Amino acid sequence: MKPRNVVGEIRERSRRVRGAVHFYWVAFAGGDRDAFGQGLKEESPGLPLCPIVLRSSGFTDPNAVAADLLTVIESARSELEHPDFAERMRSASRVEIVLIARRELELESTSSPIVLPSWFPMLPSTSVTATITDLTWSTHVSLSADELHAGEIASLLYELDRELVHNLRASHQDDHQRVNALHDALGRSESRSFTDLLSSADMALSRIRNPRDFRPSRRGPTVVGYLWNLASKTSADQLPRQARRLGTALALSHEDLREARMSLVTVLGRPTERLEDPVMRWSFDLIVTSAAACQLLTAAHHADDYDWYPVPLLRSLSLDIRTSLDAVVRVLGAP
Repeated sequence: MKPRNVVGEIRERSRRVRGAVHFYWVAFAGGDRDAFGQGLKEESPGLPLCPIVLRSSGFTDPNAVAADLLTVIESARSELEHPDFAERMRSASRVEIVLIARRELELESTSSPIVLPSWFPMLPSTSVTATITDLTWSTHVSLSADELHAGEIASLLYELDRELVHNLRASHQDDHQRVNALHDALGRSESRSFTDLLSSADMALSRIRNPRDFRPSRRGPTVVGYLWNLASKTSADQLPRQARRLGTALALSHEDLREARMSLVTVLGRPTERLEDPVMRWSFDLIVTSAAACQLLTAAHHADDYDWYPVPLLRSLSLDIRTSLDAVVRVLGAP
């Protein structure tokens, strides 16, 4: 979680949420919470946002939420009463208080009426309803955000494409018939031999100056692009047949693939029948995961057309896809 993500989420919520006093919870266990709080301040010039690092126990008993909130407000009194910040609060008619904790918020009820202290710069001694909004899992960002690691996904797809071209060329030279079924699946034509297909793919890849900018196309001419197109027009129950063709063309060994994992997107796109054969299962994962990666890059490129999504979701999805692609590349690149 980055300070700018949290500030962006709070700015968006402040346009929609009524009330004068808003509390937010951020679990930040893996770093310097004071530095994170300072980052929040730097990212929110002019915004009445006050970060408070929680250094004591509390926020475990739903019946004590009001007392816990008043305790942290008192701990930040000097900052809240600072003339510049107090004026910012009064001008905006609200204040955003961010509680930075080591742990996640685990309360069934996070709302409670509280009476603001008599010294509070805005609405002193007034009763308000305080609600803590947990931003740990609900801070949304665009699909074009750095958290997606689109450049790394693109680089892995580039490496995958190069390894596929290399391995398929070697397999084709060893036995022309081994690749015939895959050639048919990818769109054989009388005027386009498999050698021409691989040469076109190789040439297209050689023109890529920065692999982080690589974006396959369903129209080809790269192998990953053709596999993406194959996945998009083939049902989940029919795709294992195409995966078997790919596995045969690559001349894969069962022994090398028994421990191979499947990405989550592959599990979600699984066919009705179990994939018992290791080569088919691995090839199925290659096709589905690479297609999902291609689709994700396209969505990131057109991020303005889509909603925003929680940071943990994008980070986890990206990591799962990258982990699977990296494993596939290593198998294909093994001697």
